[in-house]
Amino acid sequence: MSEVQSWVQTGTVSKVLRNQIPEDQILRRRWILTWKPIDTGEDIPNQPSKPPRTHKAKARLVVLGYLDPKLEEIPRDSPTLNRTSRMILLQAISSCGWQLQSFDVKAAFLQGQPQSDRVMAVDPVPELRQIMI
Repeated sequence: MSEVQSWVQTGTVSKVLRNQIPEDQILRRRWILTWKPIDTGEDIPNQPSKPPRTHKAKARLVVLGYLDPKLEEIPRDSPTLNRTSRMILLQAISSCGWQLQSFDVKAAFLQGQPQSDRVMAVDPVPELRQIMI
């Protein structure tokens, strides 16, 4: 449910009548289920009669973007540092005595820029359909 809540809270989805969107622009979706190791700082309750839990279930709702009819027209660049740029950045941080930190942006993929010239839809999973009613 937390994954579904992320989709709703970021404003990624809204209700629309199915007949208002061309059928080829309604993309399918799929659940990806994995087991992630539990961080040592996480408070996951254990049951006394069972061994301590080492992993937790994680569900990610993904849209099958490879089925997008305009796939070739969508910009897909993902700006990343090459090895030389990363080494220069790390050297500058070290030389200046700065502290390097990292962080995670929750549901970052759902917070992209809207494409006002396109209308896309996903066939909602039952969990999403229940919340949107």
